[in-house]
Amino acid sequence: MMRMWLAVGVLVGSMSGAGADVSGEWFVAGTFDAASAATRAERRADLVCAFTERGGGLSGTCRPPSAPEGAAITGRVRDRDVEWRFDIALAPGREKETVVYRGRLDRERRRIRGAFRIADLAGRFTAERW
Repeated sequence: MMRMWLAVGVLVGSMSGAGADVSGEWFVAGTFDAASAATRAERRADLVCAFTERGGGLSGTCRPPSAPEGAAITGRVRDRDVEWRFDIALAPGREKETVVYRGRLDRERRRIRGAFRIADLAGRFTAERW
């Protein structure tokens, strides 16, 4: 009987993190890959994103760290897989393009690692809760 309760306790304890969502503020440290960096003046693409997760859907904003306002994001969370997107212009006067971030949460749900792409540019990112 004691083993059964111990097993139930371990199972419940391991499941408790599964329900934690990604809502909150995240610092996203992005780096363009070598091919993309050769076509851009900046190699880094850092953001502050404020996420709200509801029923697997993701909403919120992402902005450069020094900007007061951000672009609206949409996305989804499935288990530990996270994806979000938003539209930005790569330079003043240019049309907006969609940037897509796809990553995977660590087991503690405090860090997301993955890749991003916009137009013909790509890179890797790590996001951490603030």
